[in-house]
Amino acid sequence: MAQPTPSQSHALLQGQLTAPETEALLSQGGFADWCAAERCLVRLADDAQSREVLADLLPHLLTTLYGAANPDRVLVDLERFAHGAVDRLATFEYLVSNPRAIEILVTLFAGSQFLAEILLCNPEYFERLMGLRGLAQHKSTEEFYAEAQVVCSGARGQPALQLDALRRLQRWELLRIGACDLLGLFDLQAVTAQLSNLADSLAQACLMIASFQTEIDPTGFAVIAMGKLGGQELNYSSDIDLLFLAQSDAHTYRRLGERLIDGLSRLTAEGFLYRVDMRLRPWGQASPLVTSLDGYFAYLEKHARLWEKQALLKARLVAGDRSVGEAFSSRIEQSVYGAAAGAVRASAHAMKQRIEAHLRERGRDWGEVKLGAGSIRDVEFVVQVLQLAHGGEQPDIRSRNTLDGLDRLAFNGQLSPEDARALSDGYVFLRTVEHHLQMMHYRQSHSLPTDDEAL
Repeated sequence: MAQPTPSQSHALLQGQLTAPETEALLSQGGFADWCAAERCLVRLADDAQSREVLADLLPHLLTTLYGAANPDRVLVDLERFAHGAVDRLATFEYLVSNPRAIEILVTLFAGSQFLAEILLCNPEYFERLMGLRGLAQHKSTEEFYAEAQVVCSGARGQPALQLDALRRLQRWELLRIGACDLLGLFDLQAVTAQLSNLADSLAQACLMIASFQTEIDPTGFAVIAMGKLGGQELNYSSDIDLLFLAQSDAHTYRRLGERLIDGLSRLTAEGFLYRVDMRLRPWGQASPLVTSLDGYFAYLEKHARLWEKQALLKARLVAGDRSVGEAFSSRIEQSVYGAAAGAVRASAHAMKQRIEAHLRERGRDWGEVKLGAGSIRDVEFVVQVLQLAHGGEQPDIRSRNTLDGLDRLAFNGQLSPEDARALSDGYVFLRTVEHHLQMMHYRQSHSLPTDDEAL
């Protein structure tokens, strides 16, 4: 687009251009409503000093907006950001001297309204984002947990305040991880690992708070993650699938489990941490919340269906007693692997056909990146079927993580290099699309939009 001259910039910000001049200048910028864009720009700087500085910024700002998805919405967020700044003039001056900063803001606002709201509600985060040399740091679960302990220490003995501190920590980290994702500083595996490590640490912190609230020692109690969290491939807006196990006397840990779920899922003014799904426990929602190890494996041996064993391929200890988790993992290996290949394939195929039929019945047979034909679930099922069928005699192919599993299957001859590459490329592409769908409004969305502009 043609950049405005200095005189045009000043006149535009004061609303002094004629309608044809304004339209000629702004209609090139990709705005759907150039009149609204003009009003927004005028409101951005409503005093002489701010207008002077913004006039210098305007050419680069308009060029950056031109390359953004939905520049109208981004400009509205920029106006909100400017008016929420502690020192608007200083913010404009900083943006003029750091053109990369305006590009980061536009990218963030265009890519995720959820992340935009975090920043708009916490304008002090902008300085942290711009000044953080370790923005793209890959943090371990231990590092996240150390930060969680620090934020909780200021409200020692006050569980409600500690949980709100954890919710604020999570929001900052989601902003940091999401910014690195949108700016290309993290690839898919880095994003999912960081989201998973963060969730692990918050589950550990919430368990300690629940222990304080109930006065129940978590020794002998284990929190097992299933699904995406178990595989360390969490989405931005995933449920976390959990299973509570006890070495013995499972009923004594019921209140501890209930408090943990409440801490993770309760909605307050600071938001919530995670939606918790406990349906993968024996007999589902009708069963006790906590199961003993012996009770669990008795169920697995006598009653579990093949899909339940398939789900256990991703089971991983995330909080609680490590010895219980290790005992669980050891017994899982003896119980899950080695099913007949034909039975495994037939079970997974039938399940996938039911899923697709259900989608068709609901008119959702197009654009379903998670469950539809040729979707994320297809890649996951290929990996899990081959692991179930051959993981007994080939322990090297066992992995909770889908992409790592594909590499192992190819290396050990269960997939051709060409098939493994096609599945891996498709999985990365579809998971990236899924992330952007969920990142926009922090909703569990797995369907492509039908609106042309949104698509």
